[in-house]
Amino acid sequence: MQRHRTTVLECLKDPDVSIRQRALELTYQLVNSDNVTELVREILNYLVVCASEHKAILCSRVATVIERYQHCRND
Repeated sequence: MQRHRTTVLECLKDPDVSIRQRALELTYQLVNSDNVTELVREILNYLVVCASEHKAILCSRVATVIERYQHCRND
């Protein structure tokens, strides 16, 4: 699935909200220790355009990812 990462990230910008939502779910599943910084950045960018009712869960997921991969951060 990693080979489709670029396509999935592009879908986060799609005008169709259902496509953006599915792309967000896939992005969350794509996060690993090698791409955590890039994908969290993309998820945070999505936070700006997502519906208000989704912001809390999105922030929670970002916090979960950061906690899971905090040992991988670049100093």
